[in-house]
Formats: sequence, structure tokens, C-alpha cells
Amino acid sequence: LLYLIQISFSCVSPISHISSSYGTKLYFLCFTTSYITIPADTEAFRDVTLKPVIGISSLNALIYNLKNINADIICSIIDAKNDNVYCGIFTYNNQILRKLENYRFENITSILEYFKAEKFLNKSIFFVGNGSIVYKDVIQFKLGKRVLFSKETENKLNATSVA
Repeated sequence: LLYLIQISFSCVSPISHISSSYGTKLYFLCFTTSYITIPADTEAFRDVTLKPVIGISSLNALIYNLKNINADIICSIIDAKNDNVYCGIFTYNNQILRKLENYRFENITSILEYFKAEKFLNKSIFFVGNGSIVYKDVIQFKLGKRVLFSKETENKLNATSVA
């Protein structure tokens, strides 16, 4: 057993940090409460290796899946069921991702109404994430021709987006 543990540590010694995506655990009975959670397997790996963990928001990581972003605003959106979504609103210029405001947990209708505000009126909006698939028809109906959607393969997290 000691030999196996030593081999395990020799394999992770070149690793300097551990990155993991995180999201929120949302309480559907109380919409005002949410907290950040890092997966248990990442915490266990951190405890064993004593390596620092860097948490990357799932909403940010989805954007790094995108190859060509040709829009003024990016809305990373994850379906939270019952017409609710977890979303982040960003800009991406010169390979710099900038979060415009805090992450939001709201009804999809509220998010789409928010995009009708004057500051977004003449802006193209690029949607990415599984929420963009689930609510695609509603998004197109409410916001019209100024919306763009990611390819279906870009709507799921992958390890290279988090690394």
C-alpha cells in the first residue's frame, strides 16, 4: 500500500495547481440563496496532493469553448429547470473576457426582458450553454435577429476550457 501511495505522488509531483469548474447549488424553494461549491473529487485530490485549487466558473469556461465570437455581448446560460436559468453576461475583446455584472439566477423571461434595455438595444448577443438550446425559440422570439447561438458541441464544458 505504501508503494502505491509513493507511485501516486510521483505522478502528480510535476503538477503545480489543480483547476476545477464550479457552479452554484441553487435552492429552488428559496431563490435568494446560493453558494459556491467545488466538486468533492477535486477537494479530495487537493487534500491528498496538497496542491492549490483554482476554481473557474462554469459560465466563464463555456465561453472558452467558442472558436469565433462575433458579437457585442456574450450570454453564458445554464438551464436550472422550471424556466429558470443561471447566467453570466460578458464581453470578449482582444482575447480578454470581461464580466459585465454579477452572475444571475432568474426566470428566462426576466433575463430576456433585461436584454431589451436601452444599453443592449443595438448590440448583438451571442448565447452559449445548454440554456441556449432549451430556450432557443423563446430567445429568438423575444430578441429577434440580433441573437447568435453557439454550435451544439460548444454548449458543454470540457477540460481544456477549465485548464
